[in-house]
Amino acid sequence: MVFTMLLGEVSGSSLNAFLQECGFIEVGDGAGWRADLEEEGYAIKVFVKYEEGKVKFLLPEPSVPAEINERVVRRIASELYEHVHGVEMPPEKLKVEAATYSFCYYCLKPVRELLFKCRRCGGRYCSQHRLPERHKCPGISYVKAAFEGGEKREPEAKREMVVKRHGGG
Repeated sequence: MVFTMLLGEVSGSSLNAFLQECGFIEVGDGAGWRADLEEEGYAIKVFVKYEEGKVKFLLPEPSVPAEINERVVRRIASELYEHVHGVEMPPEKLKVEAATYSFCYYCLKPVRELLFKCRRCGGRYCSQHRLPERHKCPGISYVKAAFEGGEKREPEAKREMVVKRHGGG
């Protein structure tokens, strides 16, 4: 789902500081921010993009019910609006823009062609950012460390998944 909030002019550093306090990390060399949140047992990826006085909240996962996505976005948007303006956000300031659209998880630009899914991190990327080196893939760090250390080590989560799948202990 895509939500748009009319925020008005705000400094990038103020917006960045607020979102980092909320657990967001910067993506795409300043293209926006991303957070992995949890609500009622659902894992929710939230991407935030700011341009020309508007904040866009991009939620790519169609399996999360719309009302849960909206609740998460309303909570973040309300806190952000109050942080910037010092008053409660009027409900009309936040609108659903689209049910969903495909976008690159790195540059946050809409993608009309095929998205590429990264085998290391699971993100979806445009043709320009499809390679792990191009989207600063967190999965590269363990591969690099393995080669530098002379041993191949997989991330803990992946090892656990393999053990569970094969029934080993």
